[in-house]
Amino acid sequence: MDIQHQNAVRSSTGYQLFNSFKKVGDHIVGGIVGGCLVSMSVIMIIQIILRYFFQYPLFWAEEVNRLLFVWLTYLGTGLALKRGMHMAIDIVPNMLMGLPRHVLNILLLGLIALFSAFTAFYGALMAEKAWAMRTPALQLPRGLFYLALLFGGLWMIVEVISQLLEEMRSNNSAPQG
Repeated sequence: MDIQHQNAVRSSTGYQLFNSFKKVGDHIVGGIVGGCLVSMSVIMIIQIILRYFFQYPLFWAEEVNRLLFVWLTYLGTGLALKRGMHMAIDIVPNMLMGLPRHVLNILLLGLIALFSAFTAFYGALMAEKAWAMRTPALQLPRGLFYLALLFGGLWMIVEVISQLLEEMRSNNSAPQG
């Protein structure tokens, strides 16, 4: 792909729209993940104080923290992928250069996308099946736990698409030879 074509792709409306969506989504997902973490901490601190100093535990604290933890975990996977924070064995990728490394990166991102699609699909199915069941303390739909798999899987796919676009851009801007 020549430089003119590459610049035309970057300036296309679809590419710009995707990047805008991705930036907004990153802020929303980051806010949700951060909010889950802060909420979990505050709830547990309050639970400890009430339980040990006042002998008045919150009956719902563990249930809410479990739900928040599930959402933090599955939404956080996309953020971890964006920041390169997932555990990886990088001996082979570090040994490769040029086109072989590019092909391996695309293959790995494809596998991540496939796994994420699987997670999202089955998360939706499980959420639907579990929606009628209720949690013991707050009587929330149990499907809320499984919706985290759906949204986490979908956000991971968005992140994979973003990284695939970046991989294509970086490979096309590399000197050929």
